[in-house]
Amino acid sequence: AVNANATPEDQQATIALFGHTHRPCVERVGGVLLINPGALMDGRYAELTLEEGLLSAQELEKIAHSIRWQTVG
Repeated sequence: AVNANATPEDQQATIALFGHTHRPCVERVGGVLLINPGALMDGRYAELTLEEGLLSAQELEKIAHSIRWQTVG
């Protein structure tokens, strides 16, 4: 079970994903990689890639907003 009050180090985590702030973040603190995906709608976001067992993360900024929102129903 995960203790919500524990730090990533307490959980022996090497990666911690968090969100809700809409601010992308890819930062290493101690031995933990902190990643907040941000908000694509705001044009800035973090992208995670897992390939052949290797994880990479980077902050990106969307240049052109070509997404059209529509209601399905």
